[in-house]
Amino acid sequence: MNALLVTALLLSGADSLTATRVAGLGLKAPSGWTTSDATDGKSWEAPGNEAQMELTVYPVDPKRPAQECLDQLLEKLGKEGWDTLVIGAAPAVRKVTTDYVGAADAGKSDANKVSTVTYVGCNGATKWVLTMSSNSTKSGRFGAVLKAIVGSISYPK
Repeated sequence: MNALLVTALLLSGADSLTATRVAGLGLKAPSGWTTSDATDGKSWEAPGNEAQMELTVYPVDPKRPAQECLDQLLEKLGKEGWDTLVIGAAPAVRKVTTDYVGAADAGKSDANKVSTVTYVGCNGATKWVLTMSSNSTKSGRFGAVLKAIVGSISYPK
């Protein structure tokens, strides 16, 4: 019960989600964020540039078994550091990386530490990559947002 209350509080205001489709892939995305359309996807930016999210979706041609498709994607991306998942009833993977941004003399501190979470999935007919980056000090807020977004993903029928 507490987890539901925390998630509801974290998703209030600018982070409330609304249903959308990107190249046929269904998901709930932040309705209060600035959006930009791209050829194969869409990007979102949180108010105050606190987080950025990008989704790219491609058709799989020729169609193939979902796990084979994902394995081929991982061959290109490198197999290290991915956690295996199921998203939208199809195989997927997740990777979290951290880095420091800014000039080298800025040092490494929480102020310039950035977390990037990347999800990759494929159902054999549609493949996609979702990436969200934010300052690590905001990971509680944006982690909850991303979890809700990923949990809402559905493939085209």
